[in-house]
Formats: sequence, structure tokens, C-alpha cells
Amino acid sequence: MAKLLYFGQVAEIANRHSEELPIEEMSIADFRIWLERKIPELTFVSYQISANQQLHCEAFMLTNDMEIAILPPFAGG
Repeated sequence: MAKLLYFGQVAEIANRHSEELPIEEMSIADFRIWLERKIPELTFVSYQISANQQLHCEAFMLTNDMEIAILPPFAGG
């Protein structure tokens, strides 16, 4: 099972802060499509996806044993 963590505005939209779900091995790009089908409101906001506390490119492969965070936009400073 993958542990999904939702933060900030994304958590408000998803109406949850975390959940555990089985996911097939897939790229971050494919996970984004899967996630937006699961939570359609996410198509209207900007967010990033990290795996095991690191940001990766969209081609990075996610697996069931990872902690996947869905993060709101970061403010620069």
C-alpha cells in the first residue's frame, strides 16, 4: 500500500490529510492523471507530487511501498 499525504489547499479539496491505497507501478505523470480522476477538483489547482520526501521528474516511477505527498504550490522568498 502506498501512503498518500495531502497538504494545504490540496488537503482541503481532497477532504483528507492522508490515506493508504494500493497503486500500480506508474510514473508521476500517470499518477497525476489517476489522482485527478479520483479527485476531479484537483484539475483546477496547481500542485506538486513528491515521493519519499523528494521531488522527482514526471517520469519517475512510483510504487506501492512509497510515501507520496501531494503538495500545494510553494511561495518563493
